[in-house]
Amino acid sequence: MIRSVMSSDAEVPVFIFRPRPHGLWLFVLLCMAAAWALTQYWLLLQSRDLLLPALLTGAALVIVLLVLPWTVWLSRKTVVAEDRVTVSRGVLRSALYEVLLGEVREVRLERSVRDRLLGTGTILLDTDRGTTVKLPGVPYPRLVQQIVNDRVGPARVRLASRAWAPPYADPVQQTGEEPA
Repeated sequence: MIRSVMSSDAEVPVFIFRPRPHGLWLFVLLCMAAAWALTQYWLLLQSRDLLLPALLTGAALVIVLLVLPWTVWLSRKTVVAEDRVTVSRGVLRSALYEVLLGEVREVRLERSVRDRLLGTGTILLDTDRGTTVKLPGVPYPRLVQQIVNDRVGPARVRLASRAWAPPYADPVQQTGEEPA
C-alpha cells in the first residue's frame, strides 16, 4: 500500500496498490523444473555442438515461464481515490477501467483458503449499471473494503448533487429582465 499525493488540480488518490502475485509461484516452480531438465539434457548430450541450442531453449523457457507473467503482474495497478476506483492493466494490450464510487451499489469481499493464507482477497464492486468490477489479489482486503465503503456514501451524494445542478445559470433569475 502506498499513500500518494498529486497536484492540487488532480484528484488525490487514497490508495495505490498492485495485486499480490498469487500465480507467480507456479511459474517459478516450472522455471526451476525446466532448468533441471535442461541440465539433465546437457549431461546426456556430452557434446559441445548442441550446447548453444540447449542454452537458447533454456533462455526461451525462462522468458516464457517467468519474465512474461512477471511483467503482466507488474502492469496491474489499482488506484482508489475520493470519487473513483481506477484499474489499469496490460503491457501490449492495455485496459483502463474506471468506476465512479457514486455508482457503486455494493462492495463485497471474497476470500478463498489460499487468499486467507496469503493475506489477500478479491473485492467485487457491484454498480448501478449492473456490472461487477473484480479486484483480485488485493492486499489488506478488509481495510480496502472499509475504505471503499466509507467513500461510497459521500460520493453518491456528490454525484447526485452534480446530476441535478442546472448546466447554466438562468439569465432571468440573475438580472430579473428578459433577454433581448
